[in-house]
Amino acid sequence: MNLLSARSQLRLMLGDQSESVWSDSDLNEVLNRSNIRIWRRIASEDPGATNRSVDYTYPADSSGISIVGASAGFNTGTSVATDVNAVISLEKVFYKTGGSTSFIEMPIGSPAQFNEISSGTSSAYDMLGVLPHLMGGYAGFLGDGRTKLLVRPVPSTELTIRLFMNTELAEDALSADGSGLLNGENLTFHEAVIYDAGFLCTFKDESIREEFMSMREDVMSMLSMQATSIHEAY
Repeated sequence: MNLLSARSQLRLMLGDQSESVWSDSDLNEVLNRSNIRIWRRIASEDPGATNRSVDYTYPADSSGISIVGASAGFNTGTSVATDVNAVISLEKVFYKTGGSTSFIEMPIGSPAQFNEISSGTSSAYDMLGVLPHLMGGYAGFLGDGRTKLLVRPVPSTELTIRLFMNTELAEDALSADGSGLLNGENLTFHEAVIYDAGFLCTFKDESIREEFMSMREDVMSMLSMQATSIHEAY
């Protein structure tokens, strides 16, 4: 479903007087907000449904790379439908060197572990439990407000990094009438975006607001039936 269809359906639900209360621009703004709200909820409750894989080049001797925005180091030939706007969660990280044909999983460390590390040696990582099985391997960390990937120890050779992550939608993802709800994915939950927009529009009428909320929750209840764990997804 696209923005035009969603706006038309929302107007039908809001009633005959909707055009005198909400302009197309007003409803587009509300639908954009609801689009993001429902996407985040899906990402939280069923990460496998919003997960994406993106390859990056991690240069030798680099302290970190940007993984968001058009300037991120996407690998040549990697198909990225839209730029990565922000990272909700990092689920899996893999790497390989130039001479390797297969990827190796890289443990994901926490910010607390990163701050505690004072040495770049593999033994320091091993003592922290970040690399319990891989001597001389790497650990990945999110940095700078989840906009960068930091690999430690700093690699002395170029790495190809493959990230499996849940990313935010752009604030203006529904920028044109032909724009697809929920990035054109998760079709089951497109109606939930419309119901949530109705919920946001009717804050002055509690009874109607409760009806929109109930319809939204009916659709979102299907999340629990189709949720796939991250481990099953890969």
